[in-house]
Amino acid sequence: MEKVKKLFGGIDLTWKKLIIFAVIAGVYTAVMAMLPIAEDTSFEDITISFEVWILFGILIIMNSKSAKDSALKCFVFFLISQPLVYLVQDIINHSSLFSTYYRFWILWTVCTIPMGFIGYYMKKDKWWGLLILIPMLVFLGLHYSGFLGETLYFFPHHLLSALFCVITMLLYSMFIFHNQRIKLAATITSIIILIVATFLSFANRTTYNSTLLVSDIETGVVFDNSYKVYLKNDKMGEVHIEYDENLEDYKVDAEFKRAGKTDLILEDLNGNKTIYEIDVKRNTYNITKKTDSVVPVELPASSDTENKATAGEIIHCDLFSITIPAELSGTYETETGVNTITVLDKESKESGAGGNVFHLSAFKNPSEYAGGLEKKLGEMITADGVLYDISISYASDVQYDILKYPDHMPENYRKLRDAAEDIAKTIASADRGTFIRGQGTKGEELYPDILEKHRNAITQKWDASRLEDEEMSTMYIVMGEDAAKKTGYIYYDVNQDGIEELLIGEIAEGEWKGIVYDVYTMVDRKPAHVVSGWDRNRYYVLDIGFLCNEYSGGAAAGGWIIYQIVPNDTKLDPVLGFKYDGYVNEKNPWFISYNVEEEEWENVTEEELKETKARFENYVTNTSHTPKGVKSSIYNGFIAKNTIMPPSTALHRPPRAFSDKPAGC
Repeated sequence: MEKVKKLFGGIDLTWKKLIIFAVIAGVYTAVMAMLPIAEDTSFEDITISFEVWILFGILIIMNSKSAKDSALKCFVFFLISQPLVYLVQDIINHSSLFSTYYRFWILWTVCTIPMGFIGYYMKKDKWWGLLILIPMLVFLGLHYSGFLGETLYFFPHHLLSALFCVITMLLYSMFIFHNQRIKLAATITSIIILIVATFLSFANRTTYNSTLLVSDIETGVVFDNSYKVYLKNDKMGEVHIEYDENLEDYKVDAEFKRAGKTDLILEDLNGNKTIYEIDVKRNTYNITKKTDSVVPVELPASSDTENKATAGEIIHCDLFSITIPAELSGTYETETGVNTITVLDKESKESGAGGNVFHLSAFKNPSEYAGGLEKKLGEMITADGVLYDISISYASDVQYDILKYPDHMPENYRKLRDAAEDIAKTIASADRGTFIRGQGTKGEELYPDILEKHRNAITQKWDASRLEDEEMSTMYIVMGEDAAKKTGYIYYDVNQDGIEELLIGEIAEGEWKGIVYDVYTMVDRKPAHVVSGWDRNRYYVLDIGFLCNEYSGGAAAGGWIIYQIVPNDTKLDPVLGFKYDGYVNEKNPWFISYNVEEEEWENVTEEELKETKARFENYVTNTSHTPKGVKSSIYNGFIAKNTIMPPSTALHRPPRAFSDKPAGC
């Protein structure tokens, strides 16, 4: 006990010791955050909750020499340790946790100044010192209640954290104060808080609620409210069947009170049983049809699905689930995170080649995934109204044994990749929410207000000043009285992120064919203007995922700059440039740039430029994305009364390759 007592005031806490302490605490916490074996255990709790950091703060306070010393040392300790938690992970995992989360934690760090200053007065051994301690005891009691609830649900997870809270609450009461009456009052207060917290933990047991199955003829899981559903081990929780109006079908919902494995049994009126093995963890589960002990459910006859419906394995992360067809069984493995399910080719993974085939993810904010390899598939709204983008991404490098398969993709790997889009169609929210495929990706849904604004600009004949103020091209004025009939639009996913852009331009022929005057994209789920063009600085879309800016600087100068629209941003990122500049080199005016932003242009021959440009153009097709027979414009699609045009009205122009000379040359 003497050694413990020394911790609460018997340490010569120099600045050197404090800094070393802060570094060790920060690095240790980062390591616990990264260790897979620590996930969802007491060892990971230091990365999430406050109980250990409260201990660190109190030890600093109790070993400080003054209130000012206490405030400064608390502040410096957290100023060093907290950033290290994120920075160490960022360095090792190449992540961006510091820039994402630390802006919130810096507020807590600043708060440690008054906390440390006030906390120092607990050492005065007065009754008001107990008043300073009580909020921390209550806070620890809430932590204890949460950990105990987790332990009861998922024993023995978080048991050590629950015990840690009990021990530290009693230690604070015993060693912060020397006055026996205050010490006794603090101890009694701690015991009362612990008793209440324990009662609350048992009275409000931790549960995990989720939808386990949805009746769906295509997957062979068919049932209604005439079926019975139950768990083999009913102590794990309760299950029931109910009709979901959003899904327009029946589903099996569960309220789990304990983690573990058991069987879920669906039984029809004839006593036929369909049995699923379910493995429930803290906030996720896996459910697999036990085909060796199933009495098949008769499926209604259907020309499309008769004898074709097959069972599949349901894979869950915290937010959603997918169903992988039974015919792929044995060819894959899966990895799940809080918001991600990764499907891997089993053979490739076992060979050490990685095996990643595709990932399905849920993101609350588009900025969390934009700019990577993710392609948005739709949106999911949880039962409590939280909106998530659902995306898919594929491996960006070879993830199978290239030595064994030098010329082709392994058959099972290819089958999994080919099945990715169909598997994505089975996505279901984990909490009775709704996934709508395609929502938030289609131009018709995203840009009606923008088209209305352009309609008003043209019909009301806005002047150049107002068009510029509204970030719109002035070419609608140049087109004159026929602007409404000449102006068209197309929805096209230029940057290949799954979300269509809106391209507005002129319906024309010849060198003006396919010209774009205004480009709009989506930023944080809201329409945003990217760029405007005009006759001598115009844009065309290339169907390989880029915009081509064709500009003119006079008879002796002009060029083409290839841009990529940065996902979830209005920034244009230059990729490649070609130009003709007789002012710089009259005899050999041809230039190529692979670093347009830095204005690094390489003087080349005309043949070299044409050869390079030709290689680039090999990727450009002239396939039109306009529906056949549709000749429409903003005018006759949105202004003419009682006129209903097809939803995919367009510029009526194919994506355009380069012309031989830039605009105006």
